[in-house]
Amino acid sequence: MGLKDFSLEWVYDNYSRHSSSWAENCTKEEYVKLHYRMTIMELAETGANSLTIYNFGYWENANADLWVLEDAWWHISKKTIEYIVKTAHDYGVEVHYVWQFMPLDKYDRWLFPFSQGARVDHALIDRMWDAHENLMLETAEWGEQIGIDALSVDWSAMWICFCGVDGEIPNDSQAQVELRDHWMTRVSEAIDVIRSKFSGEIWIGDGPIWNDWRVLEKVDIIQKSFGGFIRDAEENKSMTVELIRDRLLEDMERSYNNFFGHDGQKPKGSYSTSQDVPVVFQIVSQSTEFFPYRGWMEDGFCTPGTIEGYSDPKCVQLPVTREAIDFSRQAVFYEGVLQAISLQTSWTIAGIQPSCSYWLTPSLQRASQEKDIPSVREGFPEISQSIRGKPAENILKYWWTGVHDQYDPVFSD
Repeated sequence: MGLKDFSLEWVYDNYSRHSSSWAENCTKEEYVKLHYRMTIMELAETGANSLTIYNFGYWENANADLWVLEDAWWHISKKTIEYIVKTAHDYGVEVHYVWQFMPLDKYDRWLFPFSQGARVDHALIDRMWDAHENLMLETAEWGEQIGIDALSVDWSAMWICFCGVDGEIPNDSQAQVELRDHWMTRVSEAIDVIRSKFSGEIWIGDGPIWNDWRVLEKVDIIQKSFGGFIRDAEENKSMTVELIRDRLLEDMERSYNNFFGHDGQKPKGSYSTSQDVPVVFQIVSQSTEFFPYRGWMEDGFCTPGTIEGYSDPKCVQLPVTREAIDFSRQAVFYEGVLQAISLQTSWTIAGIQPSCSYWLTPSLQRASQEKDIPSVREGFPEISQSIRGKPAENILKYWWTGVHDQYDPVFSD
């Protein structure tokens, strides 16, 4: 189960500014430990055998030759992660650890031009991987000591354009091929660095991944995700489990053949392999009426704007969560995806990972209690990217454990 954006430290800081009762009259350390323990206990009960922790931090100096991330600037502290690992192991749950590459230093200076992603050339690829590889060396040594079970070699939440920093390199050009090969060379080298200090599993797929033996023959797990099963709003009105299942089955076979070149098309890159590597499929489904065809929307915090006709000058998430919530669509999506994964015969499945899916929603205050809504980062009536306490959680538990729990909705004003 992925705990991406599960930012308990931020929740505590925001809540404690309003009322100590919002933070259950706890110190920050008590609050964070309490909610991680409760979450891990619930995960184990649901049948999860691993959880993924995503961390990030602010680099020391954007102008330095080598970007360095000091422990004090980690979002989730080493002490907290060590507590998570120990508690998870106490409940029979393994821990997979992932870094996100925050493109800012502690003075809020950009490391490189960034707008939802990074345009890279050879020099920037080296700067990024020099910094990340150095961080991963430290992480591997520390992770081995505290018993982390798996590390991702690449980082999460950053789109990469192999197009030059000014977008001057066209798609499918020789210059782009060389950039992509340079990227994979650095990934391969980083795996070797991690392997020298870490005996657990190494995963890839949080960032860009394609068929390249220099990487695939060194990792234990590939992460893959799928989407776009529902084509438009009209089709969404009659979405069924069978439709989701059949669309995903087609997409999984097509993507497998494309990834390994079985469709007659040469895989991207110059170093393709037919080696079969186990896959963990990431599942993301928000409980909004429009997610199946529109896709993901930010709802961990407020943003102004318009989404599918719902508008708000400060927090468009509020009208969406008041008027466009649909738990049933999320449940139908999960059942269809899980059926497809169980029926497909192409990929070697190592597991599934619901991502952004385990916010401890019962602990969050309603944002509507506050006049200054944007001051509360977390606290919508329900966080739609979570499955906690919803029918989709019961469906997942059944698939994982064989135990069927009747969903009993609780209604509130």
